[in-house]
Amino acid sequence: MKKLQNILGWHTNKRIIVLESDDWGSESFTLKSKNYYSQKGIDITSNWKSRYDAFETKDDMQALFDVLRKNHFGNFQPKMTFLFNPANPDFEKIAQGGFETYYYRTFKEKLAFLGQDGCVLMGLYIGLQEGILELAFHGREHLYVNRWLRDLKSGNSIACEGFA
Repeated sequence: MKKLQNILGWHTNKRIIVLESDDWGSESFTLKSKNYYSQKGIDITSNWKSRYDAFETKDDMQALFDVLRKNHFGNFQPKMTFLFNPANPDFEKIAQGGFETYYYRTFKEKLAFLGQDGCVLMGLYIGLQEGILELAFHGREHLYVNRWLRDLKSGNSIACEGFA
């Protein structure tokens, strides 16, 4: 069925390279959680995703844009698509509410909280204006909210340890 649906879509004989980067705007590990795990003797740095995954900064985007601007592809201007999750859990509010209600911070609120709002938002704007960046939404947040809250409220040890 999917093939039939795609037959009606756009076609080309050109070879195309698609550059997508997943989970922009997502916060996997906070500094607080990294410190917590370190104090408990849990090494989260042995996994490359745990070691490098962080909320984006102006420097991250500048480094990526510098590579895209170098244009190693001849007369083709590369463009990267950032797949965004524009919200993250507001851990403090969730804990204060006894895990009864889910609260979130938007991407812009999280940037302001980190003191990065003007820098990162301007970087996104510049990338869009230069045509080296495209944005797509990947979902509101990278989390199954109802199950997570249920596990936290019931005292599930793995969920509670991860929430720390």
